[in-house]
Amino acid sequence: GNPKPSVSWIKGETIIKE
Repeated sequence: GNPKPSVSWIKGETIIKE
């Protein structure tokens, strides 16, 4: 999927940045 403003796609995993 496309990366959201506060979400980073790393190695196919969704990392939530707070």
